[in-house]
Amino acid sequence: RRLLRPLRLSDTTFVLTDDGRERLAPPFEEDGAPAHMWNFDCLKACGGLRSTADDLLAYAEAALGRNETHLR
Repeated sequence: RRLLRPLRLSDTTFVLTDDGRERLAPPFEEDGAPAHMWNFDCLKACGGLRSTADDLLAYAEAALGRNETHLR
């Protein structure tokens, strides 16, 4: 409520829908080997958010001050 809604990050969530799970880019190790997804039930803020590239760009623009928000 405090971050995602004001920035209109509508495709960022802690709980993936079936559609979100299908669109999720799989993780890889630095050598290109498949990796396991981080799942921290007790520390969701440490890797539990899943987001689209569009939402990440919107977040970056807000963090850089390019979009006026009350979070500034």
